[in-house]
Amino acid sequence: MIGEAMALVPERYLAGLELILLRDSSSLRPSKAKQSLGRGRRRGPRSRTRGVYIHANKEAGAQIELYIDNIFRGVKRILLYAPGVKATHLVPVLYHEVGHHIHSSRSIPKNREAVAEEYSEEFSKLYYRHKYSRWRFLLKVGLAVLKPLSKRARDRSL
Repeated sequence: MIGEAMALVPERYLAGLELILLRDSSSLRPSKAKQSLGRGRRRGPRSRTRGVYIHANKEAGAQIELYIDNIFRGVKRILLYAPGVKATHLVPVLYHEVGHHIHSSRSIPKNREAVAEEYSEEFSKLYYRHKYSRWRFLLKVGLAVLKPLSKRARDRSL
């Protein structure tokens, strides 16, 4: 899913991004887990965040860390087997962090969270259109059939 999602991001935006790491927040060292991240309402300890963008430095290129346990916190395990549920939780977080990479690698004057959210929305829509176009068609057909049936059933109960 990650590879498929990243394939939709233009290469020019990914220059300098070296690694995308999927991990559990419990694997963080205690000093890293307590480290405070974000600004404003998104501020909180790293152990509670869903993803982190780590800027490039002399030793390594830019990295994205996604904390799978935090991304799926509150989602019933059985729902993870349904088509699209994993993607609706994971893909926006991935693209949000990609948005931070784009913001840091280009001189964009806007607020970095606003830029990250814009890219997250843009790429998420692209991903869902690409991945679930057949499902969208079936859903439209299904709704077209079910609406009249539910209306008929409602009218009979009156």
